[in-house]
Amino acid sequence: MDKFLEKIQKDIDDKILNCVKGESIVKPFAQVYNEVRDKKNKKVKKASSFPNEDSIYKKVIEEFLKQHPELIRQD
Repeated sequence: MDKFLEKIQKDIDDKILNCVKGESIVKPFAQVYNEVRDKKNKKVKKASSFPNEDSIYKKVIEEFLKQHPELIRQD
């Protein structure tokens, strides 16, 4: 564990010194891309497999709001 903490401290010190000197802390990137691909949109599925079923918490929340009407937003 001590070696891990020493390594983390050394990395932090090195990066701070590099920043103070105006050097980049980002590793150089040598790979060059020749094309740009379009980003595909992901289809999101609803978690509920029962579309007509209410949330299991709906009744609990409604009962709580009946007991504490001051929490209901007034527009």
